[in-house]
Amino acid sequence: MWVANHARQQAMALVTKDDDFVLRHPPTDYVLIWLRCGHMSNRAMRAWLDTRWTAIEAKLDETERVIEVRDAMELSKLSP
Repeated sequence: MWVANHARQQAMALVTKDDDFVLRHPPTDYVLIWLRCGHMSNRAMRAWLDTRWTAIEAKLDETERVIEVRDAMELSKLSP
């Protein structure tokens, strides 16, 4: 996947709502932030992420490869 390759080459985190990256192309050398929030407007997503961003940053600092962000805000880590 070119998107994953770009994230890898640029040392960036890939943010997605699509489970294909987790199920079919689990990250081994880049970070994937998997948003499990359902359909919402950009404004609602921004508000949703704002309330969770500190916890997401903490997981990034722990060098997790997959950070699953859910409605209940229990950030979970998945094994790639």
